[in-house]
Formats: sequence, structure tokens, C-alpha cells
Amino acid sequence: MTWIPFTLFAALMQAVRTAGQKQLSAATSIMAATTARYTHGLPFAWAYLAMLVWLFGGPQAWPNAGQGLRFFGFCLAAGLTQIAATAVLIHMFRLRNFAVATMYIKSEILLTAIIGSLFFTEVISPWGWAAMLIAFLGLLFLTAAKQGWVNPWQLLSEPSALWGLTASLLFALTSLFLRDASQQVVHPNVMLRAACVLVTMVSMQALICLAWMALRERPALIGLWQRPGLAGFVGLTSLAGSVGWFTAMAAINASYVKTLGQLELFFVMLISLLYFREVPKRLEWVGFAFLVFGILLLLLMR
Repeated sequence: MTWIPFTLFAALMQAVRTAGQKQLSAATSIMAATTARYTHGLPFAWAYLAMLVWLFGGPQAWPNAGQGLRFFGFCLAAGLTQIAATAVLIHMFRLRNFAVATMYIKSEILLTAIIGSLFFTEVISPWGWAAMLIAFLGLLFLTAAKQGWVNPWQLLSEPSALWGLTASLLFALTSLFLRDASQQVVHPNVMLRAACVLVTMVSMQALICLAWMALRERPALIGLWQRPGLAGFVGLTSLAGSVGWFTAMAAINASYVKTLGQLELFFVMLISLLYFREVPKRLEWVGFAFLVFGILLLLLMR
């Protein structure tokens, strides 16, 4: 059951990191803020792996010759799909009808389950499917409370629907690639298996983003290094969240982790309530009730 606290920790860190990333993107650029997640988080990732190797031993943790190609291939695929998903998500914020795209983003937990069952190593019980459907319904209510109800025809005809579905698909694939990468690592400790994947993927992403910034956004890259405090905060909180996500997905189905991780919305609501005095709407409470019921069903009956 170690995946539960790791998932909750990851959801909390993601909510905190998002707030810092918004400030950094306003001061530099969106891509610079994304780059900070990897470049400034990478030293913490290597330090975390070194600590785990010191505690649990590490020579047998890395994939052997037969598994190495699959391991690095899954890590690279996860890194690229996460970067692409982030880019699509940024584009969605500029769409005229963001509500439609947001509706499709919420399908990530179902897409992770469906694609994972068909093409990856996900094995989901009937109770698991029921729990995810209930949680997904709660997410739709929460989205409607924030964005308003969307005409069903718009869900099919709006161009923004394609972008929302694309982002959802890319995030789902990222989780599944991470899950399969962790299964290529031979070590009894789940935290160390996840750390091997984390260090490999973040190293790849840091190189990719730095190359992009050097070629396309040099002024923003310079501005990023001129803000070490904020960039370091984004990198550290992003790394902390990734430790939670990666460890949880190394321990159990990615679709279950994604479903429980939707409690991030609860943390966001608490921040809004405590710091901004924004009282949730009635429909938001209904959505949270469905979401919590679905998550409890998942935890108890899966």
C-alpha cells in the first residue's frame, strides 16, 4: 500500500509546483518554466538516487544488457510524450473554447486504463473499472462547475476537442511508459527502481529542453538562470512530485495512481478556500463527493 502515500504526496507537490511555474513563466517564458522543471530538478534527482543506492545498494538496479534497450526506449518515450503533452496543454490555454478541451483532459484516467489494458501491462479488476468511471463522473461535475456545461455537439465538433483528447492521450502514454520502464529494472526496492527511471528520464528531458532553448529562446534561457531561487523552487517541487508519481507507478497500475492522483483538485480547492477565500460551488461539492466515493471504492475493492 506504499503507493497511496506516494500518490497523495505527488498530488500535493504538483499543486504547489504549478503555482511556482506560473510565476516563473510570467517572468521568463512558458518553455523556460518547463525547462526549469528538468534542469533545476536534475541535481536533486541524482542526489536522491545516490542516497537510495547508499541505503539499499545499487549495482543490480540498472537494467542488464538484454533489458537496457527497452528501458532506455521507454524512458525516452515517456520524456518525449510528457514534453509534448505539456506543449499541447499550454496551447489549450489559448483556445477560444477551453471548456471543451478541459472536458477531454479529464478522460486521462480512462484512456490510461483502456490503452494500458490493451497494449501495456495493466490488469484492472471489474471493481477498478467501476471506481474509475465514478471518479471520472465526479471530474466532469467539477469541470462543469468551473467552466459551465458544454453542449454535447461541441464535444464532438469543436477543434479544441481534438487538442484536449491529444493532451489526455499523451499524458496517459507517459504514465504507461514510466510504468513499463520501472519493470525493466531489477531490484527489490520499489523506490530505487523508480529513482533509476526518474534520473534517466529527467536527464534526457533536460538535454532536450536545453537544446531547444539554446536554438530558439536564448534570451529566455538567460532570464531563467538569472532567477535561481524561483527556478530552483520549481525544479525541487517538480522533482518531489515526480518521486511520488514514479514510485507509485512502479508499485501498482498507472491507471489506479492516476485516479487517486485526482485528489490534487482537493488540494487546489483547499488552497483557494484558505488563501483566496473562494467558497466552492454546490456542483463542486457534488463532484468531489463522486470523486471521493470512486477513490474509496478503488482503495477498498480493487
